[in-house]
Amino acid sequence: MSDTSKIQSITSGPRQSNIELLRIISMFLVLMVHANFWSLGTPDRQELTSFPMATGFRIFLNTFCSICVNVFILISGKFGIRRSFKGLCSFLFQCIYFVIAGYILMWLVTGNCSIINFINDVLFLEKGSSWFIKAYLGLYILSPVLNSFADNCSKQVFKTTLILFFSFQTYFGMINGSAAFIQFGYSVFSFIGLYLLGRYYTRFSVTPPHCILLYISTLSISTIISIIGIGISRPYLMDWMTYYISPTIILMSFLSLVIFDKIHIKPNKLINWVSASCFGVYLLHMCNAPCKIFFKKTMCFLYESFSGCAYIIHTFTILIAIFIIAILIDQPRKFIWTHLIKRVV
Repeated sequence: MSDTSKIQSITSGPRQSNIELLRIISMFLVLMVHANFWSLGTPDRQELTSFPMATGFRIFLNTFCSICVNVFILISGKFGIRRSFKGLCSFLFQCIYFVIAGYILMWLVTGNCSIINFINDVLFLEKGSSWFIKAYLGLYILSPVLNSFADNCSKQVFKTTLILFFSFQTYFGMINGSAAFIQFGYSVFSFIGLYLLGRYYTRFSVTPPHCILLYISTLSISTIISIIGIGISRPYLMDWMTYYISPTIILMSFLSLVIFDKIHIKPNKLINWVSASCFGVYLLHMCNAPCKIFFKKTMCFLYESFSGCAYIIHTFTILIAIFIIAILIDQPRKFIWTHLIKRVV
């Protein structure tokens, strides 16, 4: 998912606590997405028939949480990426730091870690693994070109470009599915569209009417269609509602940005402090093999061992604990980087 701490350091503008709060919430949604469908798998018709309430709730959560990645890229677009060698090094340093920290943590817990997996994770060699980091790096490289377009073109040209982009992406990436390079949103291509949408919002202050009502309506319709899709054994209907490139998910992501942008929060040191490290939550549980396996096994164990409110309480407790642990692990990284950059620069 956009680097929360490093994205702030390589984008323009001071920290705004309302947007930083949105970063934090979005990162927790990433945890929830991975604790739900990624760990437990997509429910089928039999599961929905046997456990309608629990399965319906899982589908609702998946729909609600699927805005997580898009929100991060929209925030990058809102502030604008300002490419620098120092910012790039800081981003990569945090990524590698958390790979190493994750392996150390899992070695202490399990006493067993693979050297080959460690090398693959440090160098980002695994296909599909750490996809967000690779896609964001691609966006980072292209940012000066995108900024030049966004800052200089007319409103009509900008709007037409966005309409054509998202129409192309929806048809060839989602409905038709013939454009493999879009990868349902796991791609630089999709990040470009979201980034430009964020830039468009900042430059022209476009605000849809009745944002909260529109958000609730879109979420409700998407959830209902997803449940119907599972119920009639047409899971692609749910996919269409929850892919990162889904128009409904993009709309809800954009509305989330607009809603939080209108919330007035005084500069809050705690919010800003947590936000500066919350990208580490993603890096800790998804960007190294042992932590990723341990996370998935833990979520499956909770699902098999508990039900109802007990399952929800235990799962949320674990997710909050992971969030806090990642924030704390990131503090030495910030100290090390601050002293390291003083020696280098």
